[in-house]
Amino acid sequence: MLPWVEQWTDALNDVVDEDRPHSDEAFSRYLEWYVPRTRVRVTHVPLEARVDPPELTDTYPVARDQNFGLAVCI
Repeated sequence: MLPWVEQWTDALNDVVDEDRPHSDEAFSRYLEWYVPRTRVRVTHVPLEARVDPPELTDTYPVARDQNFGLAVCI
């Protein structure tokens, strides 16, 4: 674990400053690469979480995570 802790300790000093300017052409090439590799889903997010009664074998209540484990853009 020590290497990971040391990396987090140095995280503020480990900054990459790119000096190349942003261009519409570069962004367009990025989107051409990015879009075919991603999936977009529009789903309904319930306002109230579904709560199932726990079973004796349940070690962690996953219903909450299944209900709200979605990325939501407003």
